[in-house]
Amino acid sequence: MPHKRQYGSKGQTWHPDFVAYMEFIARHPNYTGMPDAYAAENKIQWEAPSNRGSGKFKDTHHKRRDWWRRKARELGISTAAEEWISKTAKRLHPTGKKPCKQCGRVLEIRYAYPREAFLNRIRKVEYVTADFKFDRLEHVTELIRRLHARYGKRILDDLPTLLRASGINVPQSFESLAACLNWIDSQYIPAEPSVLSPGAMSNAPDRFDGFHSFNLCCRSKADTGRHKENLAGYVTDRRVFEYWADGDWIAADRLMGEIRTRLRNERAATGTAARAMQITSGRSRLDFRTTRSSRCFAAPATARRTTG
Repeated sequence: MPHKRQYGSKGQTWHPDFVAYMEFIARHPNYTGMPDAYAAENKIQWEAPSNRGSGKFKDTHHKRRDWWRRKARELGISTAAEEWISKTAKRLHPTGKKPCKQCGRVLEIRYAYPREAFLNRIRKVEYVTADFKFDRLEHVTELIRRLHARYGKRILDDLPTLLRASGINVPQSFESLAACLNWIDSQYIPAEPSVLSPGAMSNAPDRFDGFHSFNLCCRSKADTGRHKENLAGYVTDRRVFEYWADGDWIAADRLMGEIRTRLRNERAATGTAARAMQITSGRSRLDFRTTRSSRCFAAPATARRTTG
C-alpha cells in the first residue's frame, strides 16, 4: 500500500483515519471485483467521477455502476426500484459507519442525526430551558438520553409528537426510555425519517464505498459547492434545490423535477436561473415536500461529482 501522505487533492490532505478506512474497504470481500480499484503505484482509486473525458480511467464510473448493478441483484435489490444504488451501498457496507475525509470524525451512514427542524421542535417545548445544548452531530438516541436525564417522563410523553414524520407510524406512547430507544434504533432510523440526517450521504458509483467522503460534520464547509452563498446563486446542481428546500433532499428532487418539466419546452431566453426563480416565487418551500412512497421525480444524475 502507498504511504498515507500520497493521498490528497487540491491542497487538501486526507485524514489518516480516512486513509486507513479506504484500505480496509479496498481489501474487504464485500467489494471484491471493484473495477479499477487501484491506479499507479498500487494506489487506491477511491474517486470515480462521471465527468472524466479522457485517460486510462475515463470509463471507471460507468464500469463501477455496472458493478453496483450486479451487487444489487446479488442482494435481491431490483435495479428498477427507486434509489436502488443507495440501498445497495447501505446494505453492502460492512460497518455502517465511516470516518470523514477531512477531520476523521466517525459517523453512522444511517439517518441518525437531528436536522435543525427537529431541534427546533424540541426548543419549542415549554419546559425545555434555554441552557440545554444541542448539537446536530449528536446521535439522536444520545440526545434523547440527555433530554430524559434532564426532564424525565415529560419528554417521553412528548416524543410521539416530536418524532412525527411522513410515512412513519410513531407509537402513541413509550412505556420506558429503553423501549423508546429500542424503537428508534430498530424501526425509526431505518425508515429514514425526514427530521433526521445521515452521517454520510450515498454517492455510488462516484466513491469506492458508495458514500460521500466528507461526512455531515464537514461537508457544508469542505465541499465548496455546498456553501450557502453558492447554493443560493445557481440552479444547475441538485444541491441548490436542497438549499431551497431547507435541506430536504426529497423535496429538492420534486422541486428540481417540477422546474425541469416546465422548462423542457421553453426557450431559455431570459436565462434558466431567472426562469427558475419565476417558477418558485411566491411558493412555500413546504409545497414541494413529499414522502418517499409518493415521490414522482427520480434523482437526476449529475456530472459535478468531483469533490466530497
